[in-house]
Amino acid sequence: MARFLALDWDYQQLHLVAATVGRGGVQIQRAAVWQEEKSPNLADAEVLGKLLRERLKAAAIAPAPVLVCVGRDRLILTPNEVVIDYTAAAETAANGDKRALALIVRRELLETYQVLCKAAGLKLLALAPRPFGTLACLQEVVGTTGLTPPPDPPDSTVAVLTLTDRWAEFCVGRGEQLLLARSLPTGNTLASEVRRNVNVFGGQSPEHPVKAVYVAGSPEHASLCERLEQLLGGVPVYLLDPFGGIDRPELPDARRGGFAGAVGLLHGWARPGKLPIDFVHPKEPRPPTDPNRRRLLVGSSVAAAALIAGVVYCYTKLADRDRRLDALVMAKLSLDKQLLQIDEDAKRIKAIDDWTQSDIVWLDELYDLTERFPDPNGIRLTMFVGDPLTLSAKDKHVARMSLKGITQNNDNVNALMDRLAEETLYYRVDAPAVGQNTITDRIRFRQQFTTKVDLQKRPAAEYKLRIESPKADAGKDGRNRDMGNDFFDGGGP
Repeated sequence: MARFLALDWDYQQLHLVAATVGRGGVQIQRAAVWQEEKSPNLADAEVLGKLLRERLKAAAIAPAPVLVCVGRDRLILTPNEVVIDYTAAAETAANGDKRALALIVRRELLETYQVLCKAAGLKLLALAPRPFGTLACLQEVVGTTGLTPPPDPPDSTVAVLTLTDRWAEFCVGRGEQLLLARSLPTGNTLASEVRRNVNVFGGQSPEHPVKAVYVAGSPEHASLCERLEQLLGGVPVYLLDPFGGIDRPELPDARRGGFAGAVGLLHGWARPGKLPIDFVHPKEPRPPTDPNRRRLLVGSSVAAAALIAGVVYCYTKLADRDRRLDALVMAKLSLDKQLLQIDEDAKRIKAIDDWTQSDIVWLDELYDLTERFPDPNGIRLTMFVGDPLTLSAKDKHVARMSLKGITQNNDNVNALMDRLAEETLYYRVDAPAVGQNTITDRIRFRQQFTTKVDLQKRPAAEYKLRIESPKADAGKDGRNRDMGNDFFDGGGP
């Protein structure tokens, strides 16, 4: 529970109530009243704040946030240098318009209490008119004691007279709604002033006349209550004890009426919501409503909706394009991969083609050489080498056949060269080199020769030579003796 101080300082009287406020309501801890030489004013605010701090210290009351109530005579109707707050009125106008009760206090008074509380080391939470606190106090106490019964009916209009030995205040209300507030002079004419204000209010609001009058005071005001009943003629008058008839040492025995505003302010603070009037936090007036505002809002909403729809549409299209672009990128990557594979395959195919184009069927070449070779008795072959050549665009020859052999004379070599030269389409025959035999069988074959033949790739169908079988001259063994010889060195007659 939070702890607060409620302050009512007027007409050189300082009423102070210390209480805790929570969900369970208001628990009053201390109440005290001091007679002072001055009432709060801006010139003496700091001095009075220090005085308040000394009063609290002497009374052993701990500091706490402060709720201040001000009397009706401190509220003015001059709009210069003022603070204005308002609350909704109970009734509506004849044309159905809502009414508001506006109250004004001098800004100087607000600054006075701000300086005073600061000098006292306290925090000012609220500054509210005393009549609202008085009505809140009545609502909390009415019906809880036999001295303060509820009006009949309970929701009827009532009047409250708050009375001290230095000031008096009269207010009329219904529930939480304040309908009238007046400061009245104390003295012998007080009862007459109350009657006059009750009658004036009844004349102004005949549909809601005052049904009961409550005097916020102590038993010493019983005689005043009796006189008021006589003057009001049938309107009941009851005593209102702000402390609900509770007697404790920390509460004053007499002159309790001056605490009604402070105690009621604590009860009002304990209720949900803000105080009806609070000059520390006044309500800010709302600017007049622009008749075109609704149209502008609708137009803006439609434009915003169209913009959002456009953004969503564009986003959807962009997302679709992004998906298509991603698909195309993936397709391109796949095609690039396939193209790379095709390039690799093309290289392999080209390599195979180059190999096949340069490949010579050496068995066929050896067969044709055998067919072209002269009489092996006069010339023989000692070496046959086939080598591939480097391919070029200008030269179609793909291999080279190197021949080395021995011969009896040049005629045999020339005969071999002539036969090789017959193949002009696929052969390029180099001139032979003939010299003295240094290899083998030098007695029979006195010379040796070397030559080279460059070959082009030849289709298999172009190998047309055929070796004719010689007519056999049967010998003792029934075989042609020449059939045992060949053109390689090593054969014999």
